[in-house]
Amino acid sequence: MDISGIISISGMGGLYKVTGQLKNGLLAKSLVDGKNVPVYASNKVSALEDISVFCESDDIPLKDVFQKIKEKENSGPAIDAKKADDKAVIAYFGEVLTDYDRDRVYKSDMRKIISWYNLLQANDLLKDEAPVADEETEKAEEALKSFKEKGKGAANVGASGGDKVGGAQTKGGKTTTQRKTGI
Repeated sequence: MDISGIISISGMGGLYKVTGQLKNGLLAKSLVDGKNVPVYASNKVSALEDISVFCESDDIPLKDVFQKIKEKENSGPAIDAKKADDKAVIAYFGEVLTDYDRDRVYKSDMRKIISWYNLLQANDLLKDEAPVADEETEKAEEALKSFKEKGKGAANVGASGGDKVGGAQTKGGKTTTQRKTGI
């Protein structure tokens, strides 16, 4: 199962497939409605291949959890996480992943994982065979890799003197911040 190039963008529902690189970010296609959206460095982006689920023994990569759901459902859709009640979601997730950490994996996480599985399954992206590496896929993976590297760098701060960014002012290359004291 290959989920590389599939991302989640904080504040934007659903999942997105990276399709290309822009001058200052990525271009991603929504798996929900098929619209292309720009993704900038200021967006909080999580690649599904980097996510794992807390378990009592070792953390399990998300793709392995998807594989277990797929085996349980015989490659069909899982329960509807939006309509099911909390007890049903917890019971279902417990059947799929018996040793998940009950203190650190929340109901909202379970719902998100199940809904992501259903979205990937509906878009036929949960195939077992390795995908054929084409030029478009390689470009998308390279774009995501460079985007991750850029995100680890310094925050974007305005270059001109006097720009305010989150309480900080830049003056002649130096950054000064307002110090707030409590009491």
